[in-house]
Amino acid sequence: MDPLEQRIREGLRPERWRVDPDPSLLARVYEGAARRRRRRATAASAGLVTVLVVAFGGIGYGVLTNQSDTVASGGSAAQDQPAPAFDGGHRRAEKQGAESPVTARQEADKPTSDKGAAGPDTSERSDVGPTAALGDPGVPAGFRPLSFTAASAQTYWLLGEADGRATVASTTDGGETFQSVPGPPAPVARDLTTMRSDTVHSMRFAADGRTGWAYGGALWSTRDGGRTWKRENIPGQVVHLEIGGGAGYALVESAGQWTLWQSILSEGSWRQLGVELEDPGGLAVSSRLIAVTDRSADETFVWVSTDDGMTFSTYPTPCSPELDAGTLSVTVDSLWLACATGTAATVAVSTDAGATWSKADTGEPLPSANALALGARDPSAAVVAVPGAARQVGEANPNPVAVPGLDHPSFAGFTTSTVGYILDRDGDVFRTTNGGFTWTRVNVD
Repeated sequence: MDPLEQRIREGLRPERWRVDPDPSLLARVYEGAARRRRRRATAASAGLVTVLVVAFGGIGYGVLTNQSDTVASGGSAAQDQPAPAFDGGHRRAEKQGAESPVTARQEADKPTSDKGAAGPDTSERSDVGPTAALGDPGVPAGFRPLSFTAASAQTYWLLGEADGRATVASTTDGGETFQSVPGPPAPVARDLTTMRSDTVHSMRFAADGRTGWAYGGALWSTRDGGRTWKRENIPGQVVHLEIGGGAGYALVESAGQWTLWQSILSEGSWRQLGVELEDPGGLAVSSRLIAVTDRSADETFVWVSTDDGMTFSTYPTPCSPELDAGTLSVTVDSLWLACATGTAATVAVSTDAGATWSKADTGEPLPSANALALGARDPSAAVVAVPGAARQVGEANPNPVAVPGLDHPSFAGFTTSTVGYILDRDGDVFRTTNGGFTWTRVNVD
């Protein structure tokens, strides 16, 4: 080895390049690295929140930003604004058994073991079919929809009957294609007059696309989009059910007595709310309020809660107590009310949680209340579906829009400010994408 090579080898030895560390310098380096890791973690979390907002909050218009809400019975997804505060009406009911002013939505964050159900939970379970996402293509021949429920402008379900059993058709593309999902193993009641304790006639799904109930006498629930169903027991027959604000609400009749029940979606059990109903007519739920129309011998009124059912207040409504309590349709910031007047019907709107009502301009007189369906679009307008037409009410020019093929409507509702649906008693479905100014038939096959 010559002298040059020897010097090169010595210069390349590792120990010749070792530098004793400066402790204070290393500390600063470590602290800087920790700060960078924290910033990266914060950025990643913000990115995840953004993804979730885009995935769930970006669906639809307002109420659909809450995964627990659904647009089901004429309820409309409107701009999600704080609900108007109010201190009560001429009546007020405190929730029975309430130990603190903690709202039901706050209670939902507690472990299930911290809360008890007011009644029995389930008695049966049936593994009846795949989830909506894994359903069979198409729907069975002869399928006739009876009930509509939506989670977004594009995703909705239809409950009907095929081959003598309850069947569900689902779509995720606004009705371009449908998949068949077996419904609960229960007889189907085609209207309230044939409802029994073991039948179903309607369905509601939450915006998560997995939690849903089929009801109409009996009550069945699914937590996996329809893959499995279980029978739930509430004393009496479930006549009406809506979902909003992270909970389901059921209007139940038993031997002429009416009660209102609540089920937090994250729990699954039911508890009776402390509201003394007399002869209720309609139920509407949004992420901001719960409303039930009711009547006595000499007045009509609406029960309203803005604290998840902890307390209720009542306010008078313009309906006639000799006829009925009226039906409701809701957006986050408005309540719409259809009242029977004998041979016709009127429509009113409230933008202060039912405290006051204004008569809506309907243009020509509306037909009788049992021949129309009311769907709230936003605080300024709603759609009233009547045989052969859909009429914008509350607008400056509420002229009827022809809807060829529309028979007697059974449902009208909006999932955004522009996308809405009508279902009639023949099972025909109609869709609008421009706020109700034109409608097209949806082919359910």
